[in-house]
Amino acid sequence: MFFALMAVLPFLHAEVLTGNCGAQGDNVTYTLDTETGLLTISGTGAMVDYRDDAPWFNYSVEGIITKIDIEYGVTSISGFMRTSVTDVVVPNSVTKIAEHCFYECQSIEKIQLSENLVEIGSWAFRDAFGERAYEQPVVIPPSVKKIGSNIFLDSYVDVVFWPHYNDVEIGPEDYFLGKLDMSLYVHDADYKIMKDWVGNTVRTQLLSLNDYYLDSQFDIEPSKIVFTLTPKFDNVVVKSVSYCRAGTGDYITVAKSSPYIIDMDSSTEYEIKVDLSIDGLDRTLYYTPIITGNCGAQGDNVTYTLNTETGLLIISGTGAMADYGYDEVPWDEYVKKVIIEEGVTRIGEDCFSLCHLLESVTLPEGLKEIGGGAFYNSSSILNNCSIAIPPSVNKIDGWPFFECQADIFFWPLYNEVQSDVDESFFYGLIGTLYVQEVDLEYVKQLELISHNVLSLNDYYLDSQFDIEPSKIKLTLTPKFDNVVVKSVSYRRAGTGDYTTVAASSPYIINVDPLTEYDIKVDLTIDGLDRTLYYTRTSSDIPNPTISLIESTQTTLKFKVEAYNDGAVRCDESGVYAYLDDTYFKANSNGEVTITDKGPDCEDSFQAYAKYGERILVSQWDFFSTKPMSPSISIDASASSITATGSYRRCKSNRQWFHRVGIFN
Repeated sequence: MFFALMAVLPFLHAEVLTGNCGAQGDNVTYTLDTETGLLTISGTGAMVDYRDDAPWFNYSVEGIITKIDIEYGVTSISGFMRTSVTDVVVPNSVTKIAEHCFYECQSIEKIQLSENLVEIGSWAFRDAFGERAYEQPVVIPPSVKKIGSNIFLDSYVDVVFWPHYNDVEIGPEDYFLGKLDMSLYVHDADYKIMKDWVGNTVRTQLLSLNDYYLDSQFDIEPSKIVFTLTPKFDNVVVKSVSYCRAGTGDYITVAKSSPYIIDMDSSTEYEIKVDLSIDGLDRTLYYTPIITGNCGAQGDNVTYTLNTETGLLIISGTGAMADYGYDEVPWDEYVKKVIIEEGVTRIGEDCFSLCHLLESVTLPEGLKEIGGGAFYNSSSILNNCSIAIPPSVNKIDGWPFFECQADIFFWPLYNEVQSDVDESFFYGLIGTLYVQEVDLEYVKQLELISHNVLSLNDYYLDSQFDIEPSKIKLTLTPKFDNVVVKSVSYRRAGTGDYTTVAASSPYIINVDPLTEYDIKVDLTIDGLDRTLYYTRTSSDIPNPTISLIESTQTTLKFKVEAYNDGAVRCDESGVYAYLDDTYFKANSNGEVTITDKGPDCEDSFQAYAKYGERILVSQWDFFSTKPMSPSISIDASASSITATGSYRRCKSNRQWFHRVGIFN
């Protein structure tokens, strides 16, 4: 059975054990001093490919082996599983570490691998290093070309990975790290390639090899890059810096200085190579401060430029951006700031999905379409990112803002935007959504809109409408210094052409306030033209209050009080009541007295208040004519009000109903 222990440990009386452990044809021997716990491997060539069948395995299990000395000349090692070694040095003659070689060696505190190591077998360091923060990372040298599966499965250790991913043959599962429990440092150029599968197997972070060893700063100017390098450890020494146009391999050495000055066109993609030594070992790091490429749909000329140091991504050109599958964009999630320049008409599918570091997004005037998933799961609530959708956008597909934590400022009118989904295209948005005031109530009631739908108008302007009998006074106060009101215009709702209002403070709009009007406010925000829309309807004006003054068995007296200190008056000509084919007009104070010809067990009458182009109709139904308390006040702005009184008539308690209807 694999890893089975012998039933009886054959302890030998001798303190030193020796024997052959070389592969066929190779001269490799072992010596085990059971008193000191030292296992020595010496000779030339490869060891036998041991698992739990090494001659010293039972001593390993019992914790006797605490030190291993592998002498130079040995080319392949194996069989050290479950030893209690703390410090391991693999000499530069070793080119292969066999499968399970250091399996469950949980006492390792430091390990140095061969600079000529070519192959690491599967599970070589499985469950090694113990469940603790291992202070020294395992450094995989750049010479490694072949790695098996799960070499660090369940291991608590950082790994510095010097080989380039595409130069390494990976095991059949393509998960050579297994469930690594700490951090993996890789070349910047390999980050995007490796994160696709590492994300499913590494329980911590995939990080930059460059950032582990060096603090770097790029100041990019039009014709040069100023490049500063600061080693993070005393054993790291920068030897030289060189650069080349990306993909050419023709490196030019940069004069040594602090900072380094690299004369180049900063709009072109270049590679920068930094040669350094770490503990006297030669190493090379690569930087690509500017990455460029094509990102246009077929037939469209759209390109990108990414500053990898600042995270600035600029999209430029003419036409539509390409659609991308999930996590296939040529840039990565380190993008912090996106600027899409004018001329780009469409944002492709999933273009900025998973960009968790997004801090700002600038979209161009003239943008027409946004593809599905464009900003899926992007930004973070900590970044305070906002995305302003320009008014030119007329088509939004899919759910481009699903799980997006940015705030969205939506300038188009909602119903003028086409979509290929039945639900709202804001489905799943986590951030706050700002829409035109005229769309606010409609968008709020849409299914799948989660929360935080606010007025775009209220965000940018403090607005006050003062309604008078023949005009509306509109006061507008910008809330930010970058907001400037240019003009105000109005029209009767839905009629077409707007009439410009003379500039004043407040703006005076000469209209019948009881008629529905559209009001348009043109403004600039950071120099960009924007328009806010308001709609003022007669329903915005509160209904008058009908107050009961006096009630007897045959008489009812009430008063109609107008809104806004007489701005809209319900006067003698506009207030009357109707009962039993008889009209009762109001006096000059808006008071109406109704006299019933004969009280019935059931009786009703209607009171009318003419209100601009509307008529307020109040129907009062009596199931008794018993006098009612004159303290009852009826607010006619409600759609239905019920008051309860005690009545003797009909020998039971009855109810009195007041129903209100509005008719234009």
